[in-house]
Amino acid sequence: MPNYRNEPLMIVSKQIARWHHERFDGSGYPDGLKGSEIPISAQVVAIADVYDALTMERVYKKAFPPQKAIDMILNGECGCFNPLLLQVLKDPTVQKELKEIVQMAKMEVISDRREILDLCTDPILTPSLRDDFAAEALDLISKRDQISYTFYSEKTQEIRFEISLDPMFLTISSSMAKKYEIPSSILDPQHDPLLLEKLGKENIDRILHEIECSKGKEDDIDFNFSTEHGGEPHWWRIILHPLYHEKDPKDVRGYLGLLLDIHSQKMTHEMLERSASIDELTGLLNKNYTQIQVKKRLEEADEMMEYAIAILDLDFFKNANDEYGHAFGDEVLAYLAKRIQGSIRKLDIAGRIGGDEFLIMLQYPGNLETIMDRIFHTISSGSYKGFPISISMGVASTEYIKRNFDDLFNVADFMLYEAKRSGRGCLKIYKGE
Repeated sequence: MPNYRNEPLMIVSKQIARWHHERFDGSGYPDGLKGSEIPISAQVVAIADVYDALTMERVYKKAFPPQKAIDMILNGECGCFNPLLLQVLKDPTVQKELKEIVQMAKMEVISDRREILDLCTDPILTPSLRDDFAAEALDLISKRDQISYTFYSEKTQEIRFEISLDPMFLTISSSMAKKYEIPSSILDPQHDPLLLEKLGKENIDRILHEIECSKGKEDDIDFNFSTEHGGEPHWWRIILHPLYHEKDPKDVRGYLGLLLDIHSQKMTHEMLERSASIDELTGLLNKNYTQIQVKKRLEEADEMMEYAIAILDLDFFKNANDEYGHAFGDEVLAYLAKRIQGSIRKLDIAGRIGGDEFLIMLQYPGNLETIMDRIFHTISSGSYKGFPISISMGVASTEYIKRNFDDLFNVADFMLYEAKRSGRGCLKIYKGE
């Protein structure tokens, strides 16, 4: 659960789930923790779990009386527990409460609406008694639902809210309103200065636009957006569920809303995506992602703009490995990658597509030959620790080749081969010959 893993509720829940079968003397599982190594939350639940198992009937045993269960735990018949917690268990008040819990658990307690329906249709009850019983039971559930709502709102980072449409009115869970320093009730939210400051006008406008576009549809509204935090974008997910008028199931009267902080999740996803797309040695795009990005750029390209693909490799790179070793060869490639990045714009694409082979894609205005000549001489000059930096480069453009990655790549690769045949250290551009 990436959104909640650092919240106290989740941390304690994880401790309980993993370690409630550990024992104070180290005889438990799964990690064989001992004494204070076991989180106190897991120690408490360990005793509660054993007590519950003893006092409840199972397919393999009858239920033990509460006092018998307590005696078994205190006598060490169910494993070793923290002596301090066992002292608490001996307290008469605690034992009384435990007995009451067992008695309640054995009673037929109303737990859901289906059970209410079964009980309310019981033929033994008179109609008036059934009605009274149903009203009381539903009131009980309503109170329990409100308690649940308050609990989850306060213990998680979810912002729960409701939007009424006519008139436009916003209500927010009290704990979240307090945390983000905004009123829990806002009339005319699209013009509220504080809400505009927190969310941004463009985000509020988008929410209202999505609501307008969703009229007549039964699907939830669900999308991501960002707010500015410290000069950087902070990502959120918003979900809106329509609420309909009781007399007109097609008329939306408002929305139940949930605002989720997904920033950590999105950053983790982007980091993983980036690590899967970057060549570790050079920091440029790897072969697969270079191809994906070039194809995407060509598909989305303005037909009025021209694009070029250049393929280059390092002349006599084998000598660097043979004479100085592969570690030095890696340094040369990393150095060349920096030269490539320094010769192009941020919007251009650069990737490593082979051992010492690189690809550049750029959109160019004007004379391609002048642009590529500048890039070529910026990259192919000087030396690295005595090893001369000389490259051969082949170029193909959409002026002469259709906007297809494979065609452009093959022609640029052929021109690179022509540069090699011409003695290396030169640039060859396809001009439709």
